[in-house]
Amino acid sequence: MSGSRARQSGLTLIGLLIALSVLSILIGLAMPAWQRQLARHRLTAGLTALHGALIQARHEAIFANRPLVFVFCRDAGEKGWCFVVTDDSACDCRSGDCPVSAGVPRPVQGADFPGLDLSVLPRNGMIRFYPARGTTSAGSIVLSVGDAEAKVIVSSLGRVRICSASLTGVPPCV
Repeated sequence: MSGSRARQSGLTLIGLLIALSVLSILIGLAMPAWQRQLARHRLTAGLTALHGALIQARHEAIFANRPLVFVFCRDAGEKGWCFVVTDDSACDCRSGDCPVSAGVPRPVQGADFPGLDLSVLPRNGMIRFYPARGTTSAGSIVLSVGDAEAKVIVSSLGRVRICSASLTGVPPCV
């Protein structure tokens, strides 16, 4: 081994910089798709919570033979919105002191679903569930996050259904 250099193997600084730059470009390209997917998951979670609460409220009104009210409130603060199912139509779910009886879903705060916006028709923010034949005052609730949107529709006969043009696996709104 006189006069010959031993060959060294490993990463060079330039090779490492090239690998890191390619990796950062790939992450930069994947990030918007990842954020859209997270937004759709938030929308699906909110849609599931709302749909379940409305169905449970209807069943409880029939089972307990008493009218119940879905009350929606909008807040300019950090919570954004909230809804509760209660016996009291004057209840404000922002205060947190709504009478909620057994069998009725707990109040839901917008802070539990960051970035999710919710709007209710009728404008008074209430949907009533009557025990007689499971009827309701009709209304619809629109949930949106980013460019994705879904709707929960409550018919006067008490049917609660969901629809969306932007979520896969959910029937389109007609």
